[in-house]
Amino acid sequence: MHKKLRRLSSFLLLLSALLVSGTVEAQVGELLGLSPFWKWRTIESTHFRVTFPEELEAVAQKTTGYFEEAHQFLSKTLFWEPGTKVQVLVIDNTDMANGLTSPVLRFGIALMVTPPDNWFSTSYYDDWLRLLVIHEYTHYLNMDATSSFWSPLRYVFGDVLLPNAIWPTWMIEGLAVYMETRFTRSGRGRSPYYEMMLRAAVESEDLNTDRFITLDKVNGPNPYYPGGETPYFFGYQLMNQVARERLNGISFDGLSVVNSPDEVLGLISERSSRRVPFLINGNISNITGKSWYTLWEEWVAGTRVRSLGQLQKIKSKPLSAVVRLTGDGYQTLGSAVSPDGNWIAYTQDSLDRRMGLHLRHLKTGETRRLADKMLGASVAFTPDSKSIVFSAIRTRNTYYKESDLAVYDLASDCVEWLSDGKRLRDPDVSRDGRWVVFTVTDQATTGLGIAALNRVEGRRNRNRLALSDFRVLHMPTKYDRVSTPKFSKDGKSVVFSLHRNGFASEDLVRVERETGKLTVLVADGKFNRFPAIHPNGRIYFVSDASGVDNIYSLEESTKRPRIVTNVTTGLAFPAWGPDGTLYGSVFSTSGWDLAKLGELDQNISVQDVAIEPPLAPEPAEISASARSTTVPQGGFASEEYSIFPSIWPRQWFPFFAVERGRLYFGGQVLGFDAVDRHRYILGLAYDTLTGKPDLLALYSNRSFGPTLQLQVESTTTGLYLVSPFLDYTRRLRVAASISHAFPFTYSVFVPSLSFNADRSYEVISGFGSEDMIFHRSFVPNFTLMLGYSNAESSRLAISAEAGRASTAGVRLYLDSENSIWKGLLMDREHWRLSEHSVLVPSVKASWTSRSESHDPSALVVLQGRFARVLNSNPEDSLDQLAIRGYPLQTIFARAAVVSALDYRFPIARIFRGSGTNPAFLENLHGFTFVESSYLPQTARHGARVLPSAGAGMTLTTRLLVQLPVDFTLEYDHGFREEMGAKSEMSFRLGANLSF
Repeated sequence: MHKKLRRLSSFLLLLSALLVSGTVEAQVGELLGLSPFWKWRTIESTHFRVTFPEELEAVAQKTTGYFEEAHQFLSKTLFWEPGTKVQVLVIDNTDMANGLTSPVLRFGIALMVTPPDNWFSTSYYDDWLRLLVIHEYTHYLNMDATSSFWSPLRYVFGDVLLPNAIWPTWMIEGLAVYMETRFTRSGRGRSPYYEMMLRAAVESEDLNTDRFITLDKVNGPNPYYPGGETPYFFGYQLMNQVARERLNGISFDGLSVVNSPDEVLGLISERSSRRVPFLINGNISNITGKSWYTLWEEWVAGTRVRSLGQLQKIKSKPLSAVVRLTGDGYQTLGSAVSPDGNWIAYTQDSLDRRMGLHLRHLKTGETRRLADKMLGASVAFTPDSKSIVFSAIRTRNTYYKESDLAVYDLASDCVEWLSDGKRLRDPDVSRDGRWVVFTVTDQATTGLGIAALNRVEGRRNRNRLALSDFRVLHMPTKYDRVSTPKFSKDGKSVVFSLHRNGFASEDLVRVERETGKLTVLVADGKFNRFPAIHPNGRIYFVSDASGVDNIYSLEESTKRPRIVTNVTTGLAFPAWGPDGTLYGSVFSTSGWDLAKLGELDQNISVQDVAIEPPLAPEPAEISASARSTTVPQGGFASEEYSIFPSIWPRQWFPFFAVERGRLYFGGQVLGFDAVDRHRYILGLAYDTLTGKPDLLALYSNRSFGPTLQLQVESTTTGLYLVSPFLDYTRRLRVAASISHAFPFTYSVFVPSLSFNADRSYEVISGFGSEDMIFHRSFVPNFTLMLGYSNAESSRLAISAEAGRASTAGVRLYLDSENSIWKGLLMDREHWRLSEHSVLVPSVKASWTSRSESHDPSALVVLQGRFARVLNSNPEDSLDQLAIRGYPLQTIFARAAVVSALDYRFPIARIFRGSGTNPAFLENLHGFTFVESSYLPQTARHGARVLPSAGAGMTLTTRLLVQLPVDFTLEYDHGFREEMGAKSEMSFRLGANLSF
């Protein structure tokens, strides 16, 4: 009997390596910009290991204290204590406030400590670091929890199988937003921004409709407003609804005592940690007696009643006139009107393009997109109306993504940077054009800076703007934040908003330009933001004094604010034209639009239109004694960073198999250190049938900047048993590579150099002897690859919509007879034709110095579709070029050129799931293509052309753990039957398995 034994051994080793190397190859160090050259230090407290660059010692000390404090109340609330110290990274290399948490592989928590811009949803805080700690540690305790049958699995496989880590995103984020609101005096749950979204949805009758959000739309990505905020916003609303359920001290099923609303949410997390994932309705029903569907409907009904009451109160007084100037959707940030009154400049983040600087003619309505612009709210014209000064985030190098000032020149249609790596934001230009004021950030504190604005000689004898005499005008107390400064009419003072750390409010402050003298203008416990100076010199600003973000003026006579607008939703970023016309951003359920605003004709009081505060949990009382016990006298001891103990294995994967008298067993481990300088995977197994071990070892190192990776493999790749003979093939491989990504703001260049040596041999054994019947000697090769991409996408894109992706590579085979060269060139461009319809021309070429009479391993390979459903299309590389219309065909040649023209177009925007089930449909899009492969003439063959064409449809989805899975139905037609062409309809799945 002839039987092929499937290579379970190699499969398990390589599958294990694939799954975990996906995690390792995600390269946390590059994702977070962790420089291996920083001098790292570590604080070890009772429950945490906090690692940070040495210059952030003070920030890390405060952060560690906050974590120990948060552990005291959050671990009790969520019924979980981690089994090991939690790894925390504290970094300050970006001007985009954020945090990142995952207990999987014990990654831990990363905090980007810069304070958020005051137009971010996260700007509603009292103490930014403390709120960030509470939010991220809630994530960790929630996702790390394991009990019941999950606990022993954790011992067997390491920190990988964590049931709560695959909760729907809205549950994970909703719980964290609830806790940040509950355990601080601010938080997003108490913000007028969250209330504004609900009020807008009720007023437009969009709440719980396809025009805004329904429950099945919460369960996946949402490109429409509020976009990425969707799971945070609606997840919080549902968690808050649960916390308000009256359970009379016991869960619905009578199995758990519930002492507080917070413990209801903790019970959801604790019970879920011992359940089968995805069955979320059974869990909540056992605790509250209601499903998520019922809770959603009750929340919708209650929200309608409450919001209608708010709208009635607001509309009891006259409403301000609002004339929208934009309606492109999503978000329009700060604007500025040119001194000549002709233009208004603003930042817009739309559904169809990435964020950019825009210019609109106020008389004709003509609008132009001037330049790409990542974040940065304020813009300002120079007095001659010929230049626009703005700020934007840019990638300075591999490790820093920070804000700088730039200027756009209308005459030359070009952008030049005014600063480099100074972390400057939100500029304003004085009316005489001599000065620029801006914010400046350093170590979790944002202050106020000023510089002279000069014209200097530039390229092509053209004058350009430049900064000089930079100085800090006001640096507030550590952890405070200055925002959106504006010059007074005479330029002698600057008005800005100031968030004082520890206060759930924002004050309006004035500073004298020459003396630095501070005057507090408004400090009423509200969030007073976005100052704007009227042409007559009067100060206007936005305040939430009534519970709604409206515009106020600061009356010189009384020194008190006076409300001058009354809107039902909210306003932001007021700006005055030279003729006294008021502009600003106004909210609707589709986002923020630029609008012309009218001041109220009659005086109203704040109380006339004041609404009740948000339906948020009461702030928890944290005793002073509890806080004081978290920080030892004199602070925490810190020491120089060591890779131990974080380098020890974080995941392990033992396996054992028996098949027809054959025993196969082994295991695999994975690990990396806290700052991602070292990573490794080691797999080892033994097969009793061959008597040979299998080995797979990978190691990478980032200590010197580029990533150095080493790999050793010794495995059995084929096994046949014809009793009493055994035929098996062994593969020995040694590989090394060095690569380094050079990221820019909107592009990336990645060079890499690799070495590979591969040897295989086939053995037949039987009757006590072994004979080698075939072997292929080591043929070492070196490969140099250069990759570049500046592809542009958008929120509604079905693929890249502009830019290109290019690859060039060369490989040298060190054959014992002759050295062999093999080259590769690939270029794919994206041409935007209409809204999200894209024409994609591409060309790829490969050639080799080896003739067809030699071993084909170094030849050019054209590879048709594989005979499988999952990822059946081959990937383009130096090893092969994918072709369409010639399935299952492998064609060897000395050279080949494949050119194609693809057309991609959207068919349907779905973006909805099936209730709370872990399946979410995104886009349905179509495509057509024509392709031609050209093989030049050789001694054995004349020139050959392989044309093909086809069309199909792809449905993009998110399944289970938000895994992107594409379902494609495609018809391909090849025209050269003698070359293996076929006309076929195929179905395939495409899954992104990188983690």
